[in-house]
Amino acid sequence: MVKSKVAKLNSSGSSTIVHPIFTIIMLALLYYTYHYLVKLENCVCIHGNATGEERADLQKLRYIELFFIAVAVLGLVALYFFKYDMNQLAMKSILGIAYIILLLVIYVYLVSNVLKLYKNMPSSCECAIQWPRYYLYLQGFLASIVLFMYAFVIVVGLLALLYFAAYGKK
Repeated sequence: MVKSKVAKLNSSGSSTIVHPIFTIIMLALLYYTYHYLVKLENCVCIHGNATGEERADLQKLRYIELFFIAVAVLGLVALYFFKYDMNQLAMKSILGIAYIILLLVIYVYLVSNVLKLYKNMPSSCECAIQWPRYYLYLQGFLASIVLFMYAFVIVVGLLALLYFAAYGKK
């Protein structure tokens, strides 16, 4: 009897309980990171170190954070208002493919700007050295892993296509 209640909770109720909790935590982290980026605009020591191409585009980083906040809120709303599996639906449609391509482009901007920010962050800058920067670094690191994963999948897929085109069914 106890086993069936646990199985029932894990199969149906677990995601409706855990997902909102993690989404709210993520929204709080994104919110603080966004406000950290807003404060960095007025930080003199950040802008003094880098020039031109070396300077991180804080405005793009703020837009990326707002995009992630919107996606998290939409995911939370979709969990309660749609009864079908959003992951399966997204992967079967052109809209899902366009969303993945959009995410990859955003990840490229995120990784490049976080890397520029990391390289130009002075250790003595009081206005820039706050805890949300570590979450921003984590976002950039995880986005780079996703980019490498997709690059690997694309390269292996292309190699497989070339192999089957050259040595396929005869």
